[in-house]
Amino acid sequence: MGVARVDPAVFFPLYSTNQLNIKFGAPTLIMSNLDATLSALADPTRRAIVARLLDGDARVTDVAGMFEMSLNGVSKHLRVLEKAGLVVRRIEGREHRLSFSEGPLIEAQQWIERTRRFWDAKLDSLERFIQTKQVRAKQAQSNEEGGK
Repeated sequence: MGVARVDPAVFFPLYSTNQLNIKFGAPTLIMSNLDATLSALADPTRRAIVARLLDGDARVTDVAGMFEMSLNGVSKHLRVLEKAGLVVRRIEGREHRLSFSEGPLIEAQQWIERTRRFWDAKLDSLERFIQTKQVRAKQAQSNEEGGK
């Protein structure tokens, strides 16, 4: 199996400052979406909301009833999830209905998979390097023992 040559810039194209991100163009949007998704899912309350919506659509009041916090507090969490694209809100008369949108999670999964392949290739290369060094060390030791 050949060593996969992967350009780290493909997986880590941006720096942490906004000024540098702006200069990179399209990758910035991808990373911004990923950042929004991961940030939204970093909070246990928002993960619980997503888990509830995986079971099906729900009214905002039903989702709010799951938590011991104000409706305003839950609404703030919902806005973060909406901004990340994980939750879609529909207004039906006086009711606000929420549904889960898988698109951002699919993008995150694709990024994680690309990153995993990158590090798998690096670790495979390291393993081959170590094995080569061990074989050479054994050969050198055998040569020394044979010469005595």
